[in-house]
Amino acid sequence: MSKEKKHFIEHIENYKPYWGRFLMAAPSPAERFPFLAELIKLLSEKNKFLRILEIGSYAGASAVTIASSIKKYNNGNGKIICIDPWCFSPAVNLQKNTFFDTNDIDIASYTYEDMFHHNIKASKCDDLIQPIKGFSGDILPILKENYFDLIYIDGDHSYDGFLNDLKLSHSLLKEGGFICGDDLDIAFPGILQAIFKFFDKNVSDYLGFWCQKKSATNWLDINNLSGQENWILDLINKDSYIESAIRDFNKILETNQWTKIIIYGGGKHTKRLFTQFDLNNVINADVVGIIDDNQSITEVAGIPVEHSFDIDADVVLISSDNYEEKLIKLMLNKKKNIPVYGLYSQILINE
Repeated sequence: MSKEKKHFIEHIENYKPYWGRFLMAAPSPAERFPFLAELIKLLSEKNKFLRILEIGSYAGASAVTIASSIKKYNNGNGKIICIDPWCFSPAVNLQKNTFFDTNDIDIASYTYEDMFHHNIKASKCDDLIQPIKGFSGDILPILKENYFDLIYIDGDHSYDGFLNDLKLSHSLLKEGGFICGDDLDIAFPGILQAIFKFFDKNVSDYLGFWCQKKSATNWLDINNLSGQENWILDLINKDSYIESAIRDFNKILETNQWTKIIIYGGGKHTKRLFTQFDLNNVINADVVGIIDDNQSITEVAGIPVEHSFDIDADVVLISSDNYEEKLIKLMLNKKKNIPVYGLYSQILINE
């Protein structure tokens, strides 16, 4: 059994929230959640009772972020309606009748919906959350207009689906309220196109977290969010798994007496490895280079990013949470005589 499956089982059986890669439960890049928490903090300064609408809840990370922020900043005065069809059941690939959660549900039959309910309860946020199972196109038209203080959209990522969510939800938002969402990223062109079509302008963008404020006549940018509500990262903590993976990687380095590392991937994930986890000081080897195919990335944490694969090293560390498998294959095709290690899969390929 893989280490990630063991990590998953341990969290479910011991009633702890799980935000790891198994069942694809890992949430959006963690650095976006402090901005969502900050919007709740701003609303808490003006409203006695907050009404929040979430479109697309998945495994519950954003719902827990919102609920935890309401508890912290607004004395728990609020309610979150979470809309999701939860219609896709992933392949768990665990032996049936072996592992059970606290409600005696066989973990081998877990779905995204089970994961959502487990995470909001284990995070002690279920008292503020009202899930509604269904498609947004069916549910949004029956909700009350001018009712919600904040609407968070992270559902259908297609152009038509996302644009429809914007069209159906904007009238539900109070004047002065916030509409926001995730994945304002070139990896999701449907979202980029739908947002520009609907707002007819660029929107406020914080590391892929987008937001706008509703006024009587138009949509206003939300400037100067600090992103300093980092306490939420301790709750939406897929990072505990990264810390464990780094320790295991160190053991591999020591066993093989490897002293030079190349990092493949120069994006946001690698920046977090250096800033949040202080990679230079926790890895028992020297990072001799960073490689990325994106020519626009020139440096990470003061280390120049190369765009060729001629750097000499003992092992390549794949640094990506969403594209690890793809990058492993690319690296194996480009440098066939060097070991490759996936940080999340914790798989060492040494051909």
